[in-house]
Amino acid sequence: VVARREPSTASLVPRGHRARGAAEGARGRPGPSGGAAGGRGCIPPSRPGGIMGLCGSSMTAEEKKAKARELQALARAKRAAKEAAYEEEQRQREIVRRKEAAALADSNLKDEIKKLAAKREREKKKKEKEDDRKYKEELLRKIAIDRAERAARGGAGAPGTVTTVDEILKPKKTPEEKMDAAVRALCQFRRNGQGLTALKTLRILVNNALTKDDDKFKSINTDNPKIKERVTGLTGGKAFLLAAGFEKGEGQLVLRERDEARMTAAVAKLDEAIEFMTKMG
Repeated sequence: VVARREPSTASLVPRGHRARGAAEGARGRPGPSGGAAGGRGCIPPSRPGGIMGLCGSSMTAEEKKAKARELQALARAKRAAKEAAYEEEQRQREIVRRKEAAALADSNLKDEIKKLAAKREREKKKKEKEDDRKYKEELLRKIAIDRAERAARGGAGAPGTVTTVDEILKPKKTPEEKMDAAVRALCQFRRNGQGLTALKTLRILVNNALTKDDDKFKSINTDNPKIKERVTGLTGGKAFLLAAGFEKGEGQLVLRERDEARMTAAVAKLDEAIEFMTKMG
């Protein structure tokens, strides 16, 4: 019986590879057949634990298949993890998008509410204005009827007594308020002492009408050049005299009834204004 010889590892490698391996072994590097380094007759694995690493291992065929399945499962797991991460990123983006859309919708809703409120306010003011106009028209109608009836009876309410509704609805100023307004207007004339001269002249006129019984002090000639220059030609001069109790006449102001309380208050207001203007210089 002839003993069977097991082929060596080197005999499994093609001749060209063996020759090249020998040459590389001579240079100190393992060749395809192992060369001088004495390696196995297989290509070394490119990655530790990779599929190529199974080439020269001592694993059985079943172990190699199991290892391959394990590596494939690991690759599938990595791929699944990447897909899950991508899906989570997309989900977070969708959440952000929905939040931004909700915020925009909320902002638009607030704008619409503001616009609606402004519209209602405009309509309310318009209605109030219309109601006021109708009220004034009705009041004017009643005034016209009353004037016509009194005119027919020959009473004091002849046509022309009332011209507009504003004359009735507008609050009237008291004589004191009118005097204060006139004094303020005269105090604005500071150039060349015009305002101070007007105040002093008014005090003389009002005080004479208050303290003296002579009728000549109860009328003021408005056509007098000096009176025009010092009093009636300035804003507030004539108004003060009317507020103090004088009435309009033809070319003059006349004091028909002397209201001592009012005229005394007028003199006091003039004294106060004169003192103020004197200090102001």
